[in-house]
Amino acid sequence: MHKELIAIGSNNSADDATLLIEYAYIYEPQFLKQSVRSIAVNDYAYATYLGLQDFFNDPITSTVGSMALPHDWSAVEAPKGASGPGIYALQAALHHLGYYPPTGKSFSECPISGVVGACSLDALKEYQRARGIDPAGVFGPLTRMTLEKDLATP
Repeated sequence: MHKELIAIGSNNSADDATLLIEYAYIYEPQFLKQSVRSIAVNDYAYATYLGLQDFFNDPITSTVGSMALPHDWSAVEAPKGASGPGIYALQAALHHLGYYPPTGKSFSECPISGVVGACSLDALKEYQRARGIDPAGVFGPLTRMTLEKDLATP
């Protein structure tokens, strides 16, 4: 799951114990807003921990793979351009459930950024379609309730 985050043998270090872990560039949206930055940094640290556990074949039981979850969805709205910790958590939840990035896109094109753009809206619509909800891309009460239920199911 997380082994792909670790590069061994980089920079002529194949003979030494070295590893490179890279997640994002400092100018990406998840670092520009302090409230999202702190969640993203914690999330990346957690992903590093999970990756090392995977690499050394000492896996742990992870919850939902993100420090942003669980999350209180009651105040989260996701119109295009919205940003903040709730949006980061929504993107992380959709990723955990297999809908983010949306079909045909990669993390390079659609990082978990804490900003609603086309990727977030497409992923939300895919999730809604799969759950029999009108795929309007609106994070309304039915989508919130369904997401909470899906995240609570192991």
